[in-house]
Amino acid sequence: MVRGSVSAALLVVLLAVPGVASSQDDEGLRFERFEARFATFVQRGAGWQSQASDDPRAPGSEALEVYQPALYARLREGRETVHEITVPIDVVTSASADALDAVSTASLVNEAVGLHVAHRFALDADTRVTARWGGNVEETLRSGTVGLSIARELAEDNATLVVSADVIADHLDRILPNGSTPEERGRVAATFNVSLAQLLSPTTMIELAGGATLQAGELATTWGSVPTLAGGRAAEVLPDTRARYAVRATLRQAVLETMTFGEAAYRLYADDLGVVAHTGELGITQYVIPGTLWIRADARVHTQTAPWLWTSLLQDDGAPGPRTADSDLAELVAIEGGGALRWIYDRGSWLELEGAHYVRTNGLDVTRVALTWGQAF
Repeated sequence: MVRGSVSAALLVVLLAVPGVASSQDDEGLRFERFEARFATFVQRGAGWQSQASDDPRAPGSEALEVYQPALYARLREGRETVHEITVPIDVVTSASADALDAVSTASLVNEAVGLHVAHRFALDADTRVTARWGGNVEETLRSGTVGLSIARELAEDNATLVVSADVIADHLDRILPNGSTPEERGRVAATFNVSLAQLLSPTTMIELAGGATLQAGELATTWGSVPTLAGGRAAEVLPDTRARYAVRATLRQAVLETMTFGEAAYRLYADDLGVVAHTGELGITQYVIPGTLWIRADARVHTQTAPWLWTSLLQDDGAPGPRTADSDLAELVAIEGGGALRWIYDRGSWLELEGAHYVRTNGLDVTRVALTWGQAF
């Protein structure tokens, strides 16, 4: 269980940074920006991996609700160093996880708290380095991450090259489909990314990016299950390693006469399990009252193939090989639409409301809504 408040957690972190409570001069550590955000995520539908069904060979409920308050602070130290701190808390209600409990509803609600910190500083006039670290704690998972990125301005500041690497380590309780926890497991993921952004004109920019991720360890959602021909449920089993690759191209265009900003992107994904995915995105931001109000509209289309080990009905529940019925890994098409509105109501203060809804061809739909209050100092 998570106890205490988000504000208290953030305060402890800030006080642990030397000088934050006492420095008032330009060379000391001072607040530059603060945000408080509340988001909700509601999922409805059914999935083959869920046992929340009266029929063990039918899809079970994938009803899911997530409520996430979060605080964000950006602090500047001198002229060239910036620190960013984010503290999110998740309260998750899941019908799929709750199906593990035969009598009680002990798994119905799961709380989690995280801490994510980034330190950005300049090596010289054209080079910035960002170091990241953080962690997450929930009832069945403990996670930690470290990362480093280097950004270099090129071609008289008309291009930016960014190279980054991150490592995430998870320690989790291996909860089987029958609800038992026989042992603890671990997994690790290493990610490498590179991107190049280039100005084509004063109002046009293109960005190309690519990345690779190698995962090792317990990669299955251990309480996920696969329906069997005999009418029972078998545990999800995934290979011990997985290699994932993605490339992305983004075009951004500004129309200064109308204060309109557009973006179009395409992403190609593939991994060694046989999944291939294509994602297209469009977005447009319009300043209705410059300096006071802007609105944004977004659209996204995603299509993917299923991995070779995906099945909705396992013929032999004693077979030892890899298998999954996870609805997120199934062959599907997803369509999403959303938008946002920001009102700058005072000097340096704003409210932003954003939302999105998407539907998937395998029977799931999701609604996301978030409200953010921000203050610049």
